[in-house]
Amino acid sequence: MPCCSSTAVTTTAASAVALTTAFTATSPPSPPPPPPLGSATLTTASAPPEPSPPAPPSATLTAPPPPPSSPRQSHAPSFSITPPTSTAIFTPARAIAPTTSIALTTFITIFTPTGAIASTPGTKSSPQPPLSATTLPLTTTYIFTSTSSVSFPPGIASYLAPHLHRICSIRGQFTRAFGAFGTALPGSSGNVVFFLGGSECEGGELPSSFSGGDSGSFVTQREEAAVVGAVLRTGVIYYDRSTVSVQYYASDMAGRPQVSTSGMTVRLTVSDVASSEAVSVTCGTPSTSTGAGSCSYRGTGHLSWFDTAGTKQATAAITVEYSGAVVAQSADMELSLETRVTHDALSSAGMALSMPQSPRFAGDSFTSQVIGHTDGEALSTFGFTVRYAVDVLQYDGITGDAKYLAPTVNDYTAGQVVVLTSGLADGVTSEEVTGSAVTLASITFKVVGASAASYTRALNCTVKEMVSTSSVQLEGSVNAPAQMNDAQGGAATEGVVVVEEAAVVGIYAYASSAEIFNTAYLNGDRVTTTISVQQVYGQDGKADQQASTADVQCAVDGPDGVAAEDGCVVSVGTEHTRGAEGVEVSAAVGVHHTSVVLRVWFPVEVQVTASDPEMSAVRGAFQPEKCGEPLYQRSAVRASATFGGEGLANISGADVTCLVSFAPGNASVLGMTSGNTARGLAPGSTTVSIAGGAAGLVAGVEVRVGETEVEVAQLSAVLVTGAEWGTIPSHVALDPPGELEVVAELKQELTTEGAAGPVYVYAVMSDGNVQQVTMADGANVTAHPDYTTSLEVTVTADGDAEFKAAVPTGGESGESESMLLPTWLDMCTGGSIAAGSGEVGVDLADPISATITTQRSQLARTSDPAAASPISISTSSSLSVIMSYEDGTTKDLTADSRTVYTVTTGSTLVEVKDGSAHSVESGTGFGAATVTVSFPSYAGARDISASVSLEVVGLHSLALFTSPHPAYSGSASTNQTQLGQVQCAGAYQRATCALIATLTDSSTRDVTDAGTFGSSDDSKLAVSGTVVTPTAAGTYEVQGLFEGVSSNHVAMTVVDTPVAITALTHTTGWSSSGTFRDYVNGTKVLAVRAEFEDGTEFSDAVSGQQAAWVPASELLSFASAEPSKIAVDQGGSATLRGNHHEAVRLTATARCGSGAISELPSAADEVKANLRPRANDVDLGNTYGLQFAPAAGGEVLEVPVWLETGSATLNVFDIVLGFSPEHLTATACSVGSEWAAYGFTCTLNDPPDEVLLTGVEISTDVQGLVQLATVSFTVQGGFATTPITATVQGLQTSSSQIDEEYAAVAGQGEVALSSRRRRLAEWGQPGTPVEAELMTTDAEASARSALVARRRGGEAQRRSLQEGSGEVLGDLNADGVFNTFDTQDLKKWATGYPGYTMNEIGGLSDFQRRQLDPTLDFLSAPDSTSNCPTGWTAGTPCPSPLDAQYLQYVYANFLRFVKLETQADVSAMVTEPESAEGTLAVTVAVYDKLGVPVSSNTTRVRYELGTALNQGMQVTLGDDTTLTQDGVLVTAAGPDSATGAFTMSARGGDAGNRTGRFVGETEVGVVVILETFDTLYATSEERVFAFCGSAVVGSSFSSFTSFDIPGEGSVVPPLSPASISPPPSLPPPSPSPPDVPPPLSPASSPPPSPLTT
Repeated sequence: MPCCSSTAVTTTAASAVALTTAFTATSPPSPPPPPPLGSATLTTASAPPEPSPPAPPSATLTAPPPPPSSPRQSHAPSFSITPPTSTAIFTPARAIAPTTSIALTTFITIFTPTGAIASTPGTKSSPQPPLSATTLPLTTTYIFTSTSSVSFPPGIASYLAPHLHRICSIRGQFTRAFGAFGTALPGSSGNVVFFLGGSECEGGELPSSFSGGDSGSFVTQREEAAVVGAVLRTGVIYYDRSTVSVQYYASDMAGRPQVSTSGMTVRLTVSDVASSEAVSVTCGTPSTSTGAGSCSYRGTGHLSWFDTAGTKQATAAITVEYSGAVVAQSADMELSLETRVTHDALSSAGMALSMPQSPRFAGDSFTSQVIGHTDGEALSTFGFTVRYAVDVLQYDGITGDAKYLAPTVNDYTAGQVVVLTSGLADGVTSEEVTGSAVTLASITFKVVGASAASYTRALNCTVKEMVSTSSVQLEGSVNAPAQMNDAQGGAATEGVVVVEEAAVVGIYAYASSAEIFNTAYLNGDRVTTTISVQQVYGQDGKADQQASTADVQCAVDGPDGVAAEDGCVVSVGTEHTRGAEGVEVSAAVGVHHTSVVLRVWFPVEVQVTASDPEMSAVRGAFQPEKCGEPLYQRSAVRASATFGGEGLANISGADVTCLVSFAPGNASVLGMTSGNTARGLAPGSTTVSIAGGAAGLVAGVEVRVGETEVEVAQLSAVLVTGAEWGTIPSHVALDPPGELEVVAELKQELTTEGAAGPVYVYAVMSDGNVQQVTMADGANVTAHPDYTTSLEVTVTADGDAEFKAAVPTGGESGESESMLLPTWLDMCTGGSIAAGSGEVGVDLADPISATITTQRSQLARTSDPAAASPISISTSSSLSVIMSYEDGTTKDLTADSRTVYTVTTGSTLVEVKDGSAHSVESGTGFGAATVTVSFPSYAGARDISASVSLEVVGLHSLALFTSPHPAYSGSASTNQTQLGQVQCAGAYQRATCALIATLTDSSTRDVTDAGTFGSSDDSKLAVSGTVVTPTAAGTYEVQGLFEGVSSNHVAMTVVDTPVAITALTHTTGWSSSGTFRDYVNGTKVLAVRAEFEDGTEFSDAVSGQQAAWVPASELLSFASAEPSKIAVDQGGSATLRGNHHEAVRLTATARCGSGAISELPSAADEVKANLRPRANDVDLGNTYGLQFAPAAGGEVLEVPVWLETGSATLNVFDIVLGFSPEHLTATACSVGSEWAAYGFTCTLNDPPDEVLLTGVEISTDVQGLVQLATVSFTVQGGFATTPITATVQGLQTSSSQIDEEYAAVAGQGEVALSSRRRRLAEWGQPGTPVEAELMTTDAEASARSALVARRRGGEAQRRSLQEGSGEVLGDLNADGVFNTFDTQDLKKWATGYPGYTMNEIGGLSDFQRRQLDPTLDFLSAPDSTSNCPTGWTAGTPCPSPLDAQYLQYVYANFLRFVKLETQADVSAMVTEPESAEGTLAVTVAVYDKLGVPVSSNTTRVRYELGTALNQGMQVTLGDDTTLTQDGVLVTAAGPDSATGAFTMSARGGDAGNRTGRFVGETEVGVVVILETFDTLYATSEERVFAFCGSAVVGSSFSSFTSFDIPGEGSVVPPLSPASISPPPSLPPPSPSPPDVPPPLSPASSPPPSPLTT
């Protein structure tokens, strides 16, 4: 290898000081100045340096150009290049960069944050923002041109020649410093890119053969904030709108808002002026683009500052810290704390709604909390109506408090929300719903479409009713106005909402760029920056908005010529003559003011230079457009500037060449091409000046076009392949201005075949000047004939390159200074102007090894069966040849012409064609072959070879095997050649064939699927596919065939001997816990594994493949221990008939009709039968496993109750569970979690063999399989099993309503109590269409429950008693039945649900109207409509929340109907004594929910008589009197079994001797107190109701009716207070007495009462 090391020649940047010196007004004296822009200083390594030439002509603003310099001297062979270093102005869209140029034109471009911006053809294109001459005056790229010290003339050949023996790669290094990044926004990213050709200001497009053109990215550094301002959004705060909100804006010292947030902390401090107390919160960091941020204090630490006596003052301020040190603080902002509003506390039963106590903005939402004063009672039921002004508020929803069931809400009428809540949530205690401020609900409103004003009647609320847990209506709570706790304070009933406009409270501003470089002075294009003014609104959370440019007034306080244009655009132009630090721009929008600070830079000094001020004619060359005129040299004209201003440190040496235009003084002498390139046209002298700038700008350079000729001293071709970059700094500082130093290295590395790079041609003139020669000039490049094996040159249009050189395939290493041969021909005459050379070093790495691999290791001949499917061995295999080189690289030589393939062994087996190995079709035998690859024509690889082995295989033999059919685990390894008869089935066993091919390499392949099979006697033993099927005993031959090759013969023996079953195993896959879970009559095919005495088996003897010829019914018999629960047919299909209390045994037994086998194998499976409910069916108990867990006496049985609704939602359910009270006692009931928020009742032991579950809502979102409740039973013991049934009496979902009673199917079942067994009656057919739908027509049904019969009988009794009238108590919807749908309708009437409003009231009969008011308010106060819903105009009777609750309690057997329909009935209930000696009697009739008179002693009626003078009366029918604080309490006798009447009677008496005479008294009030008990004589609060009020039930005395007592006029003193009992309270439910007493009669005592005093 001729090269052993590499040499890098480096260019070094001059210092910034030297650069600044080069731009001074006059050239400095000795020592000689540094070379001008575009020059190179060349020195001789072995001799003292020659004197440097003087500087080229230049001009500045302050001095005329110096005298012209002498022509350049020739250069010594050895050299170094030191280009000057200059800076670049960096802006978001434009840039200024210094340039130098010698020979190879190399552009290093800094791309802006938005990408490389190109506006002229030939530059690297990337996305760019819109360009505007007024706002984006700078050039679109940062361009830096320099030279490489390698491959560049002059003297390059002589420099390289002595060192060729040690140069392995040619490299040239460039260093460049960029600066003045002030116009880039902090945090902007950019990168540096190489360009190799094109004009100096346009750059070029990198050729694809050039690698490494991009440096990587850097970011302009964000500086710390130095200034912070703030606008107080909330200058006035309130107790309920107390957030202090501030908008702040930060900037650095230069006014840039893009500040650093690293280590930054922003704080808001709020201080109370009166107490000097302060609270501080940390704010979010500001926007990285605008410097603005929001900060709010929302805590409660300052609420104590608010005063009820008046307004107070506070201040707010923003501070900015870095690492704990404060760097900026805003001015204090004054804050007003408005007077705190107070409201009266509720003192009696009623409600209050919280409202905003402060103004609200349009779009704001607020939540009103509804609280209630319960007047010492536990509040259970309530209703209220909220009215709101629709032009002010929008209703957004209500949330009921978790202590109560979900509210029924009617919000269908705009401007009104009616709310009804009935009942407590599960587990809520009375204490939780008792108090003066019990939370009831929360309602959300939104302020909409309202202008700023105070709306005095925006919201009000009317309490419909408040009812205690003891069903007592709280006094004063009916149709009473609620208190509105709004901004008025006190106890207002009309809520005020104040709407405020979100007005502008301040402004702030920031500049699009806080630094302006006035390049307009140089080119006339104004430079601008836009001031964005943001308006801050006085509403917390409202986003800032940019002010309209038409509303903004801006002014500049700074140097002349800095102007503020319309829209607050600040600009500088040619009239601007000085720069300055801290130029203030003030902005105003209306009464609000703000300002920003800018830096404005001015070009205080400008210099123009020319790379060749003496341009001569090129000998032998003519101008292409004027062939008679000589072609003159070209010169690059450049301009540089120093920017500065008052208070600013100068930035020197900024290259502004590409920002300006140049014009010659005499266009006939000199022409400008490609921006800054001057071209001589005719002999003469002229000045090239900056054109288009300010009138006072005088900057130019004198250029002379001479008549003397120069000749081309050297013509060089330069080849480069890529660039490498030094480390790019990650950040560039802005204050103080930082520099970005870039180190890039151009390289020429040709180390592999195909390596390539662009080629450029340069001419060195006899006067030392250099210029690029292009094809348009007549340039051409070829490879030296002696090196065509190392390099080939082509013309290309790749990027900015015109020529491309590449190492050819098969190329060789070589180095020569003349490997490239450039020529320059005159475009007019075709004559040669110059010929030259170009140095290239091709240093190919030596190959060291090769590998050959094959895609497949085996081949087969096309005609061999091994090539056929499914063996599918390929007949060919592609080869891959990879050469490895000493430098670690590799190359694919598979298809290379130098690669030779040889079959060194097995040439009769394998041949190689087109890079692939093929089996030789005509070859013979099988075995291994070796393919060897070599490279005899590849210099350096002639001794390298590699080999790979392949094997040619074929089919050796074919073997047939037979195994049991159908297959089972392990059957493939069982060789079956004898087939017998399947036990008792009469059918023979079967076998399956397998065909195995063995190849010549001893490997095997299964070819069964591709084979064919035959038998020696198809009529007696047939082979279909692979299955062997015998039909007669005998021995037969079976053979297989594959691709024409026959297998061995297999002798199959068929015998008539039965093959007996030895074992059976159930393998059915049941649901969880071995459960048969399905709908009634759902089926499942059993799975049973049968094992035979010959070792074979049927893995599924029921439905396996053998079922086609051995049906399960012939092989097995099936049985169920409980066929009424799980039936099994003889085909092995199980049908689920019903639930069962224990696992059902299913057995499968081997069947043998001949009786040849005495002991038949069998298998048993224990399966839990558990029905799944269809839609609208009820399920009880567990969903998997046994329906009910077995239970012993004394244990508690938990029974979940489920209802399936399908996809519909559930509204109403009415379900009765039936059971035997001898065995089970219902002890507890809890609502399911999915229904816990809705109306629910559970009635136990009324009657003792039932549990009644009801749920009534207008609508819900509950759907699917819903757990309604869990009922707890205590097991009493007894029989082996006891049934539990479920009957649906009513059901409503979103898709249907079912009011026909039907028995549940999935819910019917039995509980196992002991080991004794008791069977229920066989199930009958379903009794209703719904039952039929649930059970299907062919299903067996459960015995009709005695409960169902009793209920239907009870309904018949009711219809019989009421026949003729057509009126059923409680039947509000007039369908002839009282049920839960009537209670739902009453809820709808009470809430004004659509279809249940005043518009429809006229459609109700008088009887229906009375059913609206089961609490009989319309009789107790016939002229009062206070209980009617708000807005009700139809008079009494009318509905209320208490009526809805009462009706539901009647249906649940908690309460009864008191049968009073008219005022005449009320008058008749009291029989007044005719005289003082007469008898007083009070009677009411009580009916149950069936509408028939009550006849049992589970109902009790008491009368409280509000008498002060006759408290000693003698009871003649009923209990003796019990004194109360309002009179006497008498328990009535009854009920009368025929009429349901409860009667008390009494005669007069006194406290002393009971004379039997009444004392005259008027307006004696009567309160009727109704109580009920279950059959265990337990009661509860729900079972007590007073018509009307009594202290006995926790309310003040309020009579239902009154009467007068005649008597002696004397006044008998009442009993002393000490003898009066306090009002009783309800104890827990009473325990069951040992014996149920008979119905009450006048002579019998009632059961114990919780109200007994």
